[in-house]
Amino acid sequence: QEIKKKGLRYECKILPGVPTELIGDQFRIQQVLRNLVNNSIKFTDSGTISVLISLRDIDEDMATIHIAVRDSGIGIAKSDQHRITDAFIQADLSNTRKYGGSGLGLSICTKILELMGTRLHIQSTEGQGSEFSFVLQLKTSPHPRQQTSEKVVDFQSSLKKLQSGNGEGLKGKRALIVDDDLICADTLKDMLDILGIESDIAHNGIEALELLDHKKYNVVLMDLHMPKMGGLDATDHIRRTYNSTELPIIVITADTAALEINSNTEKGINEVLLKPFEISNLIKIMLKV
Repeated sequence: QEIKKKGLRYECKILPGVPTELIGDQFRIQQVLRNLVNNSIKFTDSGTISVLISLRDIDEDMATIHIAVRDSGIGIAKSDQHRITDAFIQADLSNTRKYGGSGLGLSICTKILELMGTRLHIQSTEGQGSEFSFVLQLKTSPHPRQQTSEKVVDFQSSLKKLQSGNGEGLKGKRALIVDDDLICADTLKDMLDILGIESDIAHNGIEALELLDHKKYNVVLMDLHMPKMGGLDATDHIRRTYNSTELPIIVITADTAALEINSNTEKGINEVLLKPFEISNLIKIMLKV
């Protein structure tokens, strides 16, 4: 939506030679791509944003894939490039005011890529644009679509999902994210941004209740296990003021036991969405409530 609003050109290219399917963590790769693209959109007023996926090397067992997100935005000063991925540092206060800050997107990408054994590279010229890139070593998949316990990476599918997910009927709504996991909370916020949903983040139930005292929301996206006050206790407090129709609560958790709670409605929970999830699952469940 923001790309159309700004009149930007958006390109996604998979160069010849990239295998159709590889073995890896597609969810994390999509998280990184989504954060990088959103960051580029935020700091680009005109021109092009492109995603380029190419093959560096391949043998019988492993493929080396290079992924780059390029933009024609404001760029990053050379003196700031080494520290821009710090979650608590902004590149320039004037840009922070104009563009709403660099957010946590690049910091989160850095952390996710470190978990995947690689790193984020930044090439940028102030006033001309930036390129954010990383290299992944992924095992080759000898038998496409075979039954396997390992995760299959399909870059074509990833790019389609990156461009999809408008979520008609959700744009303009306000959501409260309640999650103590910084990466999960910011990734969820990025998904909501794509859908045109404004959102705030609370890191525990107490912070959530404080925000609800001062702001109106259409839905609460609640984690279960948090310090100070967990999701169930927070839900109990919220239901003393709002019923499940006035303010739906969707529990978003990695705890599969949440699906076994037969009395979700009695506890004030409208729906449960298990992590990790695709943006399409989020759209479906948010439209449902």
